[in-house]
Amino acid sequence: MDRNLRCKIISQAELVERKTKAKGKQAGVLGQSGLRVLRSLLFDFTNAATGRCFPSYQAIRMKTGLATSTIGKALRRLEAAGFIVTTRRMARIGRRWIRRTNCYAFRLIELVTNFVSEPPKILKNQRRATFRPAGIEQLGAALASLGAKLGFTMTK
Repeated sequence: MDRNLRCKIISQAELVERKTKAKGKQAGVLGQSGLRVLRSLLFDFTNAATGRCFPSYQAIRMKTGLATSTIGKALRRLEAAGFIVTTRRMARIGRRWIRRTNCYAFRLIELVTNFVSEPPKILKNQRRATFRPAGIEQLGAALASLGAKLGFTMTK
């Protein structure tokens, strides 16, 4: 996993955060803690050659300065948004199974990149129309379902 791919994942996560942040609210779907954890996973813990990433919560806590419960919530939000896939790594000690660390795999969200960046031109005598880029209905539906999974309500 090269640096350009990691930067692309971060920029897509920041775009999703901006698009889902409602007016007057502090954060969107991912939250600042989710972005911080994702950045830490990508740049501090991912092996560039193999793409492997399996830090413990304590290692993430030491790098980000966040509480363990905040890290857990951020990882669940990142997984619900589709940016990471978590696999539990278990070990058997006697008759019990204990969780050692989780293994994280990263995904790109292709739906977010389908924007037309320039709004249409409006003539003087025309009423001002609401700008809706191509593919925004798909993005709106995807973000609404993601927000519903995480307990957010989407406003227009």
